[in-house]
Amino acid sequence: MKTIGKMILGLLLFTSHHVYAVDKMETSNSIRFGMQAVFTAQPGKGEELAQILLQASQVVSHLEGCMIYLVQVASADQDKILITEVWENQEDQQTSLANTEVRELINRARPLIVAMEHTPAKPLGGKGL
Repeated sequence: MKTIGKMILGLLLFTSHHVYAVDKMETSNSIRFGMQAVFTAQPGKGEELAQILLQASQVVSHLEGCMIYLVQVASADQDKILITEVWENQEDQQTSLANTEVRELINRARPLIVAMEHTPAKPLGGKGL
């Protein structure tokens, strides 16, 4: 009986510790907000658009909640600019869009963009987070 009791106690302790660890992990990641965006520039305007988005990365990197703002160009199409964003929460990302410098850069970029796709995401982890 003592052995079974110890096994049950051990199992309960292991389970409660595991649940606590998973809950803590989910809590720390659950408020993060990610965004994957693809901007297609007018033919031949990809580099110009990328430069504006790189300027935006410099501005937002100093704003509250910005963890990652990565600008890339598609290997197969120089007019496709890819953005990966990770923020502490969605509110910080939305607040960044109201920043005066960000608004100015958005207004400069708009005429260059012919298409865009946005996919909100929930960052789970990995290098850089």
